[in-house]
Amino acid sequence: MPITCRTVRIALTAASIACLLGPLIARASPEAAEAWFRTAWETPLPTIDDMHLRVIVESHETPTRAELAAWRREVEGRPDHPRRRDIEIAERRLARGPDVRTYDIWLGANGHGRINSTDHDGYEFDVAFDGRTAWGRAPAQLTVSSAGRIPPEYDHPGEIRRIQRLVQSLAAGGFSVANAGHGMRVTRFQATPDATTWTADAGLPEQGMMIRLSGTFDPATNTGLATEALVTQSDASPEELGRRWGYREWTSVANAPLATIAEEFLPNRTLELRHRVESARPLERGELQRVTALPDAKRQHDAVRGEIDALTLVDNRPRGGTVRVTPPPHPESDPVSEDAHPPPVRSFGLLWLLAIPAVAAAIGAGVLFRRHHA
Repeated sequence: MPITCRTVRIALTAASIACLLGPLIARASPEAAEAWFRTAWETPLPTIDDMHLRVIVESHETPTRAELAAWRREVEGRPDHPRRRDIEIAERRLARGPDVRTYDIWLGANGHGRINSTDHDGYEFDVAFDGRTAWGRAPAQLTVSSAGRIPPEYDHPGEIRRIQRLVQSLAAGGFSVANAGHGMRVTRFQATPDATTWTADAGLPEQGMMIRLSGTFDPATNTGLATEALVTQSDASPEELGRRWGYREWTSVANAPLATIAEEFLPNRTLELRHRVESARPLERGELQRVTALPDAKRQHDAVRGEIDALTLVDNRPRGGTVRVTPPPHPESDPVSEDAHPPPVRSFGLLWLLAIPAVAAAIGAGVLFRRHHA
C-alpha cells in the first residue's frame, strides 16, 4: 500500500492512542490487581470523621413455620419463658415484614458524635458525647455523665464507637470482615485475565477459620473494592459456615468510597440484616457542637428532636443525682428517690438494636464469630 498523507495521519493517530492507552493496558493485569489488593489488605480501615449519615437497618431473620410451632409448644403453660419474646418478634416480622430502625449519625473526631435512633414502633433513643459530657435520652429518662466518670451501664461514648465501626464497615466493605489488622493472612489471590474481578482466601488456617473475599478492580484508576465476604471454614463454629456479607451500590463521599447497601446472609442463604444508607454528607461548620449539646430537661427541648418528654434526670456528674424534672404521667406514681440509680432502659444498648458486621477473633485454639444484632 502506498504511503500517503492520510496513511501517515492514521499511523500517527494509532500511535497517539497507543501512547495514551499503553499505561492503562499495562496496568490491566492480574498482577496489578494483586498489588492493589496486597496494599489494601495491609492498610488500616478508614476513619470516618466529620460526617452525617442516615442509615436504615432492617432485621429480616425469622424462624421457619416448623420452628415457630416448636417454640409455641415450648412456652405453652410457661408465661415467663424467655422464648416468648422471640415468638413475639417472629410473629411481628411474619405479619408486617422486617423490623426497621432509622439512625441519624453525626460523627466527629476523637470519638465525639451523636446517634439518634427511632424504632419501627416509634421508640426513640439518643446518645451524644462532646469530649466533656456524655448523655443519653430515652422517652422517660435523660442520663448525664462527665468524661472519665462514666458508669459502665451508661457508656454512651462506647455506643458511638460501635456505630463508628458500622460506618467504617460500609467504607471498607469486605475488608471490615477480614484484614491484616485482625491477625489474618492471605493464602490465595486470583484475578480474572482482564483484572476487573478478583477473589482471595484469608484467615487463620492453622485454627480452622477462613474467609473468602471477592471484589472488583478498575485498571484505569488502579483502585478496587471488596464487595463480598464469605465464611468458607469455621471449625470452632460449624454453624457459621456459609455466612456471607455483601456490599453494593457504592458511592463516593468526601472522595472516599461508601457502600450504600450492606447485607448479611445466614448460612442457609436467607437475608438476616440489611443496612441502607439513605444519605451521607460532610458536617456543616458548628453542626457537631450544636447537636451534641445537652438537652434542656426543664424546658423539655432538644436541639435535634425539638420538644421532648424527660420525666427523670439521672445525673452522674459530681454533685449530681436522680431527680424528677417533669410531672409523672399519673399523680399516684411513686416519687423517684434522690439516691436511686435505676438500671438502664432496654435501648441504652444500641448494640442490642444494630448489626455490626462480624470480626473473627481467635480465642485459644478456636475461633468465635462475634455477631451483634437486634
